[in-house]
Amino acid sequence: MPRKACLGDIYGHKFLITVHVMLCALWDVDERVDYEEWVIGLTEITLSQYLWMLRQRSANLDGTDTLAIHRGLSNAYDHEMSTLRAIASGEWLRDPSKVPLADVAVALHAHGVVEVKERGVISLEGSVLQELGTYWDLLHPEPARFHAAPPEMPADAAVLALIAQYEALGNRSLRERVRLALLVWAMCSTGDRSQIKLTKGRLLEGTGDAYRQAADVVRPHMRLAKTAALAAERFEAALVAV
Repeated sequence: MPRKACLGDIYGHKFLITVHVMLCALWDVDERVDYEEWVIGLTEITLSQYLWMLRQRSANLDGTDTLAIHRGLSNAYDHEMSTLRAIASGEWLRDPSKVPLADVAVALHAHGVVEVKERGVISLEGSVLQELGTYWDLLHPEPARFHAAPPEMPADAAVLALIAQYEALGNRSLRERVRLALLVWAMCSTGDRSQIKLTKGRLLEGTGDAYRQAADVVRPHMRLAKTAALAAERFEAALVAV
C-alpha cells in the first residue's frame, strides 16, 4: 500500500480499488442517489473556496505552514491530511484564526468522515470509515490465506475525500451536479493538468458506473459475512452460558 494516495493509486492499487468498491456497497441499490449526494457533498466541502480561504488566512495569521496556502492534486493527500489533522487536533478551539474550521468539522461529521465527540474531541475515524473497517476485517480474516497477517485497510479520512473528489469530477453525470463555481482550482501545473483531465478530458468517465456495478456484486458477500459474524458471536455466547 503506498504511503500517500493519489489518482493513480486509487484507480490502480488493488486494495484501494477494493476499498472503493466496498465504499459504494455501503449504500443499497435503491440508495444510489444518496451515495452520489455523499460524493458530491464531500467534494464540495474538501475542495471549497471557503476551506481554501480558511487555510490561507490561518497560515497568514499564525505565521505557520500548518495549513498549506495552496492546493494541488499532485500532492492532494498531504493537503487533505494537513487540514484534517488541524481540525482533529482541536486547534480551532484554541486558536482564533482557526475557529471557522468548526463549520467544516460539523460538515465532515455529517458525511461520516470524522467523528465529533465530547468537548470538541474529533476522531479522524468517522462512521463511514468505521463501517468500512468492520467489513474489511470480516472479509480478510485468515492470516494463512495471505501467508502473513491479513492486509490492513488502506483507507483513511483523506483517502475517502480523494475518492469522492475523483469520482465527482471524473464522471459527467455527477460533475454536472457539482457546484464547480464554489471549488478552488489547483495552483500547481501537475494539479492543474489533472483537474483538466478530470473535468474536460473524460479521464475517468464511466468509472462511477463500473464501481457501482462491482458494488452490487460485492454487497451480498459483505452482508453475508456480517450475518455470519453475528451468528458466531451468539454461538460463542451460548457456549459460555452453558
